[in-house]
Amino acid sequence: MAWHQSKWFRILVVLVGLLLVALLAAPYLLSIDRYRSTIVEQLEKETGRDIEIEKLRLHFLPGLHVQVVNLRVKNPRGFPEGDTVVVESVNIGLAFWPLLKRQVEISSIGIDDVEINLLGNEQGQTNTGLRRRARPAAKKPAGEAPAVEVTRVGAVSVSDVKISSGTFWSRERRIYPAWEVKGINLEVEGVDLANPQWLRKLEAGVDLSTIEVTTPSLKEPLRFADGEIEVKNNAAGGDFTLALGELRADGTVKVADLEKPVADFTLKMEELDVSQVAALAAEKPKGAGAGPGGGGEGAGGSGKLLARGTVEVGKIIIPPLSAENVKGNVRLYGNRLEVDPFTVDFYGGRTQGTAYVDLAQAAMPARVNARVQGVNVAQAVAAASPGAKGKLTGTFESDARLNVPLGAKDLMGALTGDGTFAVRNGTFPGMNLEGTLAGMAKFLQMEVPKGDTKFSYFGGDFRIASQRVHSRNLDLKAETLEASLGGSFGFDQTLSYTGSGLLTGKPSAEQQQQKKDDNPLGGLRRVFGQVARQTIGQMRVPFSVTGTFQDPKFLLVGSPTPVR
Repeated sequence: MAWHQSKWFRILVVLVGLLLVALLAAPYLLSIDRYRSTIVEQLEKETGRDIEIEKLRLHFLPGLHVQVVNLRVKNPRGFPEGDTVVVESVNIGLAFWPLLKRQVEISSIGIDDVEINLLGNEQGQTNTGLRRRARPAAKKPAGEAPAVEVTRVGAVSVSDVKISSGTFWSRERRIYPAWEVKGINLEVEGVDLANPQWLRKLEAGVDLSTIEVTTPSLKEPLRFADGEIEVKNNAAGGDFTLALGELRADGTVKVADLEKPVADFTLKMEELDVSQVAALAAEKPKGAGAGPGGGGEGAGGSGKLLARGTVEVGKIIIPPLSAENVKGNVRLYGNRLEVDPFTVDFYGGRTQGTAYVDLAQAAMPARVNARVQGVNVAQAVAAASPGAKGKLTGTFESDARLNVPLGAKDLMGALTGDGTFAVRNGTFPGMNLEGTLAGMAKFLQMEVPKGDTKFSYFGGDFRIASQRVHSRNLDLKAETLEASLGGSFGFDQTLSYTGSGLLTGKPSAEQQQQKKDDNPLGGLRRVFGQVARQTIGQMRVPFSVTGTFQDPKFLLVGSPTPVR
């Protein structure tokens, strides 16, 4: 008779089957849900918060473990009804034999489907603060061992965590969303609670490739295309790749002390096209942003330093212009981003300055203070308007203050600012000297601008608004002309200026020839010209500049006036 047909084998099969049935039925026969109210009461005393647990279950298969179903930590008073933390399931695996010694050895903890809702209000309070209820500590006889002692925790896994942040305005009873992070997964190695430094001994790994960050300002989430963070010896660090649409950036991050977490990072991009970022900007949703006050110091607007580091971009494109070697020192706070200082190479020159971005508002308004030096005007004009190549030359410098909401769909259209500028030692297309001015110049025997006009200085104030650059007081110092003008040019390359020029001139070639002419007529002309120049001296010429960068029009707008 075969061994599997023996009586003892059949008895063993029956016993194993009965044992499996008993283990499966044990959670229902030995219900621990009756302890749920006691556990909830203890948690509420410890946290000062309302706690809900839907059910407690005891399982023997595949191992001894306790399951907490639907754990909820409610929002405190002063915040809307709802939950600060929701955990769908907590599975606590227990080692059986240590329990007989009144020791709890947790073999594993599995926390699944976690939702954390961070809220701040206009008073700067948050919904995450715990208010423990003061209770006198129970005195225990010396040497008495605790009833139950937790000695160690094995592997801990946290999966599918979502964290959202926003600001609650109690006067409106409305929540203004700020950002949301989802897809966080965490694996932690064994924890020895008997070691007083157990927090410093934690070892964990965080897979960044599943994490996405969304904000009301972006149509698409900011994703980690790749990367992993390793936690060890109370520190954390790793490499990652960020992705936003087609944009990519590589970086590193390191937290030197997890008890005082501030991240040090580097971020590098080969190329950044600002128009691609603008295309990803979402229309401002109703109720988005940080509320009527423009943010605060709540969960979505904390002034605490979160990260600091360096950002490098090989090339940044703001059509039709571009810049290279963009570098900046960055500090990230809960409610703002600061860049101080930054440097940019721009058409042979360099720009240095500082920048500030308000992250507490959906429009993400940015302020930039910059000093520009040594820009090759010919190169910049040719890039901005290829048809205007060679029309204007010189070296550009400026002190500027710019404002732009980075969340705007049309960044250039939303750009505003003011400052001063100067173009030195350059040329621009000569004025079209017609009629009376040409005749007067000839009468005075003066050399006047024809074709390209050389100048030593052109500059003044500027103000950017409504896609135009306006100036009230501009000065031009050229070879034979000094001029003052005002007006504007548009981002569409149109020109609109009016002013007046002081035509000083210099002896013409004809006058130079007369110095060598000894005939009576030549001498008479020379004397008459000298008398006229001494009597009249200079000519004030009103003019306008219209047209475009590609085809500027210099026209008289009145009669020249002699000036002694």
